[in-house]
Amino acid sequence: MSEALAVTDATFEEEVLKSDVPVVIDFWAEWCGPCRQMAPIVDEVAADFGDKVKFVKVDVDANPATARSYGVRSIPTFAVMRDGEVFHQFSGSRPKASFKSEVEKVLACRRPPASRRLPIRRRSCPIILLGAMGGAGVVYERSDDVSRHRRGSSVVRGLCPVESLRNRGGFTARDTARRQHMQHTQYISTRGQMAPSGFMDVLLAGLAPDGGLAVPDRLESLTADRLESWRPLGYADLATEIIGLFATDVPRDDLAALTRAAYGEPRFPQPVVPVTALGDVADGLVLVGLSEGPTMAFKDLAMQFLGQAIPYVLAKQGRVLNILGATSGDTGSAAEHAFRGQEGVSVFMLSPAGRMSSVQRAQMYTLQDANIHNIAVRGVFDDCQALVKALSNDADFKEAHHLGAVNSINIGRIAAQAVYYVWSWLRVTDAVEEGARAGYRVDVCVPSGNFGNIYAGFLARSMGVPIRRLILATNENNVLEEFFTTGVYRPRSATDTLATSSPSMDISKASNLERFIWALLGPEVFVQRWAELEATGTLDLRDQLSRLEEEFGFVAGRSSHADRLEAIRTVKERSGRLIDPHTADGITVALRTMEPGFPTLVMETAKAAKFPQTVAEALGKDPETPDIIADLLTQPQTVETIDNEEAPLRALIEERALTS
Repeated sequence: MSEALAVTDATFEEEVLKSDVPVVIDFWAEWCGPCRQMAPIVDEVAADFGDKVKFVKVDVDANPATARSYGVRSIPTFAVMRDGEVFHQFSGSRPKASFKSEVEKVLACRRPPASRRLPIRRRSCPIILLGAMGGAGVVYERSDDVSRHRRGSSVVRGLCPVESLRNRGGFTARDTARRQHMQHTQYISTRGQMAPSGFMDVLLAGLAPDGGLAVPDRLESLTADRLESWRPLGYADLATEIIGLFATDVPRDDLAALTRAAYGEPRFPQPVVPVTALGDVADGLVLVGLSEGPTMAFKDLAMQFLGQAIPYVLAKQGRVLNILGATSGDTGSAAEHAFRGQEGVSVFMLSPAGRMSSVQRAQMYTLQDANIHNIAVRGVFDDCQALVKALSNDADFKEAHHLGAVNSINIGRIAAQAVYYVWSWLRVTDAVEEGARAGYRVDVCVPSGNFGNIYAGFLARSMGVPIRRLILATNENNVLEEFFTTGVYRPRSATDTLATSSPSMDISKASNLERFIWALLGPEVFVQRWAELEATGTLDLRDQLSRLEEEFGFVAGRSSHADRLEAIRTVKERSGRLIDPHTADGITVALRTMEPGFPTLVMETAKAAKFPQTVAEALGKDPETPDIIADLLTQPQTVETIDNEEAPLRALIEERALTS
């Protein structure tokens, strides 16, 4: 047969289950771009196999029962069947050769390996776990199969009875327990026009197709008992637990391998995140060390996970990815060090020309790996970010050049950052009497520019981590401080964005704030109010001002150059520790807002050695330069500088992007 045959719920048994030849099922939907991309490839491979293999297509929106019964969680998904049994199932778009190979290796098998078997066949149980199956998820929610089963029955929210699954050899006991415990988390867009997708899909996507940001459709609740059960875990194993709440489509054992690779030695010393009391500076002040990774910045804690997770997903899907990102200093180096030399991945990183410290530039520009492309833009960080958004919003260009993002809009980074909020609360409460730990509340102070780090804290708080207040610290570019103190969000232009001594926070349009405002207003109201921002340049939410602290725990403050010099000096004199200028902003605001009886955790952003000029100014002498930094500064640097325009950036990507 030369092209795939469309089958329905009604014809599925006759055309597929009773077929005399192997069958390849293409689960697809009209709205799905990767599905449309794969359609001609499926037809070509069908023609290659002729009558030896039957190729069929199942529209998941028109035929939800069949898709649901085979546990389809994302589309396109392909199932290869023989004699009514699924031998192999795989997802995502891929080149013709890779797709054909997946089919050929199944034809050589005598029987499906246990690890490849579908949890249960359609004929065995009409209701299988509802997953992140794209737009059909809404259909599933409303299907008669599910709605007629009440909360107290043996079938809850699309789950087969446990014993039914066990008896048929589908799930292990551990798998079954996890499925009982948790529903699959799907991701939707803040703008409301993206079909629900799984974690692995949004991990590669960057911006949503409608220009919005991916947000989870649900958050797991963290009870006191559950938090306590995690206390003995090391950082990597805790990361498996926390990220697993977001990445519900990644097998547990695979996720554990990814987190252990990301957070093990030599990438990080142990403990990965040291938590240190700064009682000599102020009673109750605590420093959470987030800068122990290879680039000496907190971005490593998220990026090293992405450096493992993204190649994992690409390998599974037979795809390549060209990462397009913008950095104000630390994200770029963290991303490049996480992905340098990785097969199937290239990095195009934009940075503002002349706006980073010498160490930040060296950490990026000295990399000579073939898959690393450093591009300096004549402008500020917001200009770089705007270029990334412009190309990401061009759906055709994005698809043609396999573009994705790993800057703070990537939900995978947010999930990984949520881990250290749980970890730091556990470490602070280690010294608290066991009976008093439950509900022991702390304040957390976060230096913030793009609102990604503190948004992860917001998610942790929303899930039940006992965080009383989220204290947001800005530098002189205080757009976020203004919003949380006045209720008015007024992004500033590039010309109004100041160059400061905490350059990674020189941001006047915080991308991740969109996620919080979506949560603040709700999906329907958000769309209307966000349009006001795009039309006028200002979002007036003074009617929501009281909720920012009372309901969500946000307070904010700003720091100046003189403030951060004083903070660096004070912490050094009283505790012997050197802090970087961004952490100094956090210390400054924390000291102003601390309240007795509540420990205040300041999130350290980077090592002081990355900003020697500012540290020297604060201390009145040059700090000792670590050997690794001294050597780095002597190495040759490679960077291309472009004007703040789309055309030269597009040309660079067209010339150098990975194609297959």
